Amino acid sequence: MQNINKLIVPMLFEQGKGKGFQFIDKENIFYLKADNNYTEIYTNAKNAIVASKPLKFFEERLNGMPFVRPHNSYIINSDKLKIYEKGEKGEKGCIKLVNCDVKIPVSRKKEMKSMQIRKFPIVVYEEYHYVDINTILYLEAEGNRTCFKLQDSNEPEMWSTKPLGFYEELLKKSTFFRIHNKHIVNMTKIFQYVRGKDGWLILTTGKGLTVAENKREAFLKTLHGEIESS
Repeated sequence: MQNINKLIVPMLFEQGKGKGFQFIDKENIFYLKADNNYTEIYTNAKNAIVASKPLKFFEERLNGMPFVRPHNSYIINSDKLKIYEKGEKGEKGCIKLVNCDVKIPVSRKKEMKSMQIRKFPIVVYEEYHYVDINTILYLEAEGNRTCFKLQDSNEPEMWSTKPLGFYEELLKKSTFFRIHNKHIVNMTKIFQYVRGKDGWLILTTGKGLTVAENKREAFLKTLHGEIESS
């Protein structure tokens, strides 16, 4: 029986030692690469385990998030996704994973937006930079650009070349709410809300943001819903 957290990998061991299996934690897998009737399974940027089964065998066993198949020769762990670079007209795009220099091609028949990916895309010109949506504190409009404020000490903010309205549409069915023309906030990061002439919320980081008067009623209804469901 397939363990939900482990991938059972059929292998051919050294000559004279016969066949066997190796067990790999799925969360440790970066990507899998087809090699004819074998599969290379990478659990870090450089070293691979060679399995005695084709890629299709593992696609069936890794069906569903976070694993996606962007190309006939590759399956990736989308939780390791860092950047997607769109290809120029007629050319393939490519994927980069965290802590990995390998560029993984994306088939022209595949579209990143159609793949089931848990990470959130921040668009920077022709690149999509992926972050864990739970690390986003709030978004701030700056002209036709958007600044993402992140709960990440290594990269506390990222700039997108898309306007705030673009992300408002993407985040409609999530825990985010547009509290002002200038801000969209992650409701799970709110520490305190202060009623008064000027509605004021404080995030878990101590940052304060104003809730526009025309947004307050809807905001409070959404906030109460978050409290009741928590």
